[in-house]
This record gives sequence, structure tokens and C-alpha cells, in this order.
Amino acid sequence: MSNIFIDQNCNLCNTYGEWITKKNTNININDQSSLCDKEFNLDTLVFKHGNKSYYFSDAVIYSIASVGNVYKTIYVLKIFPKSLRDYFYKLLSKNRHRI
Repeated sequence: MSNIFIDQNCNLCNTYGEWITKKNTNININDQSSLCDKEFNLDTLVFKHGNKSYYFSDAVIYSIASVGNVYKTIYVLKIFPKSLRDYFYKLLSKNRHRI
């Protein structure tokens, strides 16, 4: 079973949580407040699968890929450097409450 930790005060995050749980019933959605302080202070979506944790753009990529089938094509985004992917993730994340 995998877990995604989202900001439940964010419409964008809640919409993502609803979408991913409809596609993958093996994912639990949790509030970020249940994370340890170190992870909570990152202020990012956190995807935990087994004993691995993913943050920022990796969390989005791996959580969508966990749905399977055609959604695994999201791995193509890994061709871009993590710093570039995370830059755009953080830009969106910074403005997520306005969306």
C-alpha cells in the first residue's frame, strides 16, 4: 500500500488526491500534518511506496506511474534534469492556493 501526503487546505492538492485514488485503489491519501517535522517543512507532496519516499516532482511522477498502464509513460519526464523539474514543481506549488 502506498501513501500520498497532501496539503488538504489546497484545492489543487485535494483534486489530485481524488483523481489518483479513483485510478489506484492501493493509495491512501493523508494530510501533510501527519508527516515528521522534517518532511512537513518541505511543504511538498510526499509519496511513500514501501520504504522509499519521494518528494517534489519525483513524488508526482512516481505516484502517477503507480497507477500503471498508460500512466507509466509519465516516466518520460525523467529525461529532464531533476533541478528543472523541481523548479517548475515549486513554481506551481508556490501558487497552488491561487489555482
